[in-house]
Amino acid sequence: MLRRWAVSETFSDFYRPLDDEHRKETLRLLKSKDQNREIKGINRALAGRRNYVESIPRKAHWCLANLPVTQDQFSALRTINDPGWVSHSGGTRKLVDAAINLRNTPGTDSRVDAIMSAFKQGNVEMQGITLIGQSKKGPFTIAEGTGRLVSLYLCCVAEQSSLICQSEIEVALGITPIRWGFSKPVAPADRA
Repeated sequence: MLRRWAVSETFSDFYRPLDDEHRKETLRLLKSKDQNREIKGINRALAGRRNYVESIPRKAHWCLANLPVTQDQFSALRTINDPGWVSHSGGTRKLVDAAINLRNTPGTDSRVDAIMSAFKQGNVEMQGITLIGQSKKGPFTIAEGTGRLVSLYLCCVAEQSSLICQSEIEVALGITPIRWGFSKPVAPADRA
């Protein structure tokens, strides 16, 4: 799961390599099929997100799953408890609500706008989308890939405006009895 996540992270704004060669080397490490090199690549790609990654329940059971690209399935997706996604969704944390609000207010989130543009051109890496739920039936919290799933929903479910749509996508799915939604830690100055 972490290797898949790290591959997608190398294409993300969250990964800040020294230069483009550093990004390419990280991808080579991740795709080397050598466990030690893959671990080095994972550490490089996820270094800036360590607290977030470590918040995921350790005893989750991981598998690859196919997520049907349908209204029903996307209605079962929730965003993390992040101020940006809470705002985008109007407080519901439902991916569908966030997607519709972002579509109706373009320019609200430049990162999502960039992902949407890249998606329409077929230039988005879909590997590494990660969902966490308490059962295989959902609902699921999106641990990784919310911007990509917003784009997929808007282009392929809500508007059916893209020629690159698939009937399902592969995701990493973590099942855990622990309810996880991630909340950003409150800074000491904010606690007062």
